[in-house]
Amino acid sequence: MAGNLKLTMQPTWQPVVRDGQNYFRITGSASRNLDNVFSFVFDDAFGEAHLLTKRKFEVLIPESGSEMNTILAGGAVYLQLNPTTGGINYTGRMVTGPALTDVEGTTALSLERLIDPVYFEDGVTNLRYRGRASTKAVYSSLAVAADAGFDPAVQKRSPKSYSFDWTFSEVHAIAHEPGLTFTLSKPNVSRVKEASLEVALRSVSLTKLDPYDTWGARECEPEVLSCIQALPAGSTDFGDCGVYYQVQICKILNP
Repeated sequence: MAGNLKLTMQPTWQPVVRDGQNYFRITGSASRNLDNVFSFVFDDAFGEAHLLTKRKFEVLIPESGSEMNTILAGGAVYLQLNPTTGGINYTGRMVTGPALTDVEGTTALSLERLIDPVYFEDGVTNLRYRGRASTKAVYSSLAVAADAGFDPAVQKRSPKSYSFDWTFSEVHAIAHEPGLTFTLSKPNVSRVKEASLEVALRSVSLTKLDPYDTWGARECEPEVLSCIQALPAGSTDFGDCGVYYQVQICKILNP
């Protein structure tokens, strides 16, 4: 809430079809009547925002293209909200990303809900989507199978912890066919857990001040930089130092 306006957003983006085209859609509402709503990223329009009623609205982004990359990678999307009365315009900020939902199955395996976009230097996108899992006992392996056919690369981090990575194109495909199966194995034993992947809201903010002054400055966080600098020379995996955009800005400002 900012001033006398409250912004409420639904928790997930949902795939929809409009006029034969595939989109992802999120809806929201304001506590006051609106004349207009406009979605953007800094210096550019982003997707399509439409008023549904005087207080409810939707944001649509095309299923293909760079806009989907923005919301999956944790980039901020902004909403200009113009109330009918009062003479003050507001700006909302939302950050989204992949997450696990509908989790059920063995209690031997615990899954972290958020799938983090992380900086992984590959000379192409430098981006991976990383999930994390832990176990109560020691198992030989963890396998992750996606119904969409894009199984992630699984790495055993310690005797009782794992990470699993997807590329952007793989996560993009799984967002449409979200079923996942996790199988723990050791001799003569297997344990199974199932989940789905969703594009989930991570944070929502609102201001009546200039959004560029409020959120425009990107700075390298000292703890992120210290983590990067402590890694061995030639490291390519920066996933333990922060999420993708945190590491990216540090590497840009401190080449």
